[in-house]
Amino acid sequence: SWPLRRDASATGHALRVAGNVHEKGLGTHAPCRVRYSLGKKFHRFDALVGIDAITSPRGRARLALELDGKRVELNDGKEFTAASPAVRVRQDVSGVQSLTLIVETGALGDVQANVNWVSPRLVKNAGTK
Repeated sequence: SWPLRRDASATGHALRVAGNVHEKGLGTHAPCRVRYSLGKKFHRFDALVGIDAITSPRGRARLALELDGKRVELNDGKEFTAASPAVRVRQDVSGVQSLTLIVETGALGDVQANVNWVSPRLVKNAGTK
């Protein structure tokens, strides 16, 4: 099993997406589900997501979000590869209790299925502490 890493890739390397190194983010490896309890306190989730082409040249994965059990496919449900452009996520989460980041294996199984979610942030509702 692979660890969920904060501010590093699942392999412990720098977080890379689209050829750039990022300081903040989550390193995941397929298969993986990371659930956050939002408590209806946020209105948007932002991130840049992709596979690191340097450490995972054969990597393949399918990505999605789950909002209170409702699935939202990233990249139109198409498989991500190391050659795929990064996807900017800007998801409305108004009224959502739980957000789950989903990383599923691609055509090659879990081989190099390292997915980095960089610069993730939740934007609070106005007036929420």
